[in-house]
Amino acid sequence: MEISISEENLARILWKVSQGLYPSADAVLERALDFLDEYDVGVAQVRDMAQAGLDDLRNGRYKTYSKETRDELLDDIKQRSLKLMAERNQSRGL
Repeated sequence: MEISISEENLARILWKVSQGLYPSADAVLERALDFLDEYDVGVAQVRDMAQAGLDDLRNGRYKTYSKETRDELLDDIKQRSLKLMAERNQSRGL
């Protein structure tokens, strides 16, 4: 397989190796690909969450808040955030 890389990107890779940040150019590229994989997973999660929100709106699964119920809104946000954090920690084994 042949891969083309710009002079600028090659210089960036070689600089990282020369600074001892990575043992080889291959290690730099491997880490970059790892970051891309993580990014792609994050993008997919955001996309899924946005779609779920749109589905909820279309199917009437939402709650309307007003100035009088803003404290209830803040409590709902807090509870949902705590639940989401607990689920993420559980899935990571924390």
